[in-house]
Amino acid sequence: MRASLVDSSASVKVIEFAPNNWGLKLATVAADGVLRIYEALEVNNLSDWSMMEEIGITNPGTVNKEVDRNYSHSWCPWKSQVSPMIVVGCGKENCAMKPNPHNKWIPFEVLHGHDDVIHDVSWAPNMGRFWKVE
Repeated sequence: MRASLVDSSASVKVIEFAPNNWGLKLATVAADGVLRIYEALEVNNLSDWSMMEEIGITNPGTVNKEVDRNYSHSWCPWKSQVSPMIVVGCGKENCAMKPNPHNKWIPFEVLHGHDDVIHDVSWAPNMGRFWKVE
């Protein structure tokens, strides 16, 4: 084992590395309803990851068994994007997030129009559009 990410108070449900054009970053979503973004500041030392952001992604009171089993997220692979973006799905809620001018991650679009649980999210190749699977 190279590193342990111990910031979550609940089990990590999904983890994904960022595209390499954003540096050595990874994002996790845990059963506590929090998206955490980590960065390895020294690429030669993969045992040391710093948590850069911690963002609550569920509305208060929605962290339940349905949501607990259905987290997903995906980094935008589009290389011409000015800043990194992540689309996050959690139960019946999902949104796309990106950093604001002060480098704090914020939702910039909430995806409405579905009534069922979101099981997976992904980006369309080379278009910067996201998809959801219900």
